[in-house]
Parts: sequence; C-alpha cells; structure tokens
Amino acid sequence: MFSRHATEAVVEGQSVFKTKARGYDVLRDPMLNKGLVFTAKERDALGLTGLLGDTVQPDMEQGLKRAYEHYSSQDSDLAKHVYMWQLHDSNATLFYALMQRHLLEMLPVVYDPTVGEAIEKFSQVYTRPRGVFLSIAHPDEIEDRLRAA
Repeated sequence: MFSRHATEAVVEGQSVFKTKARGYDVLRDPMLNKGLVFTAKERDALGLTGLLGDTVQPDMEQGLKRAYEHYSSQDSDLAKHVYMWQLHDSNATLFYALMQRHLLEMLPVVYDPTVGEAIEKFSQVYTRPRGVFLSIAHPDEIEDRLRAA
C-alpha cells in the first residue's frame, strides 16, 4: 500500500512540491509527471516503482533530445502542433523545457500562425480540453461557462 500523506519531492534540484497523488495519478498529471527523470527515491515515495521502467535519466537532456526528434519527424506544422500539445498534456515540464530550448523554431508552430489552422481543423486535431469555450450562439450561457472553467 502507498502512503496517502503528502510527500515532498525535489524538482530540478531546487523547487520542492507536496502532493498526495500517488502512482498513475502522478503520471496522469502533466504538472507532476517528469517521466524517466523521477529519481529512485521519488519513485518510491510517489508509488511509481513498477509503473516506470528501471531507467532513471539523470537529467532532462535525453528526454529533450528524444522529444525534439519526435517533433522534427512530424510531416507538417499542424502535426508538430498536435504533438506539442499532446506532450503538454502528458509532461508539462518536458514541454516547457523543449519550448525554451527551441523557442524561435517552435513558437510559430505552437501559437500563431499554426494555431489558426488547428482552430479551422479543430474536430480533426482535438486534444485534451483546456481553457473555456464561449459560443456566440449562446451569449446567455457565458457566465455559466466561465464558472464551470
């Protein structure tokens, strides 16, 4: 059984966070998930032993390299856009580190102008919901929709 008390874990050698999440709940939360960068101590404390392979990456470098290779292998800017938001949905730490490293290259793909194409093809490239969707067809629902978000 896993302990349900809050566990402290060091993130990138400096920040400390406390969470009651354990096991798959940690891996499903993009703000907590660090993938293979979790140390053995963090894996034990967070109930991740057995849920990740035995490989522990000493830092983010290998993950950044692998993520950039996946990004680069996409055949269009729209596919790169979708890949990046899927990465954000699974591992926000890796997403932001990758964006920071390749900002000038990736910014036009994640935001303008590619986001315009993603909006036009929303039903084809749907990813995890984020934000709030307001409809001009339902102005009377704006307050309810904002409250729900």
